[in-house]
Amino acid sequence: MFISTLLKLAAILVTPEEIDLLVTASDVNKGRPSPDMILLAMEKLHIINPNSVVKVGDSVVDIMEGKNAGCGINIGVTTGAQNEEMLLMAAPDFVIHGLDEILPIVL
Repeated sequence: MFISTLLKLAAILVTPEEIDLLVTASDVNKGRPSPDMILLAMEKLHIINPNSVVKVGDSVVDIMEGKNAGCGINIGVTTGAQNEEMLLMAAPDFVIHGLDEILPIVL
């Protein structure tokens, strides 16, 4: 499921050649909601300020991960694991119903 979501997101936002890095739970010691995956990605991409990072996830634990990393924007998306009501329990900055709704938020 993760790869299919990534491919859908990539088709909307960028071409596959523009993806700089893929970090998964197997790359770190602690999984979500620990911020380790985001922090590793930031380190590898030389991103110093977590406020410049946008975390998009389809579960409460995804949103918690973004908040724990200090991401500037945390977006819940209802096209995956959890519905809007469940996502709102984590108090994301936005809840969207399709990946095509990301660009107006981040631009």
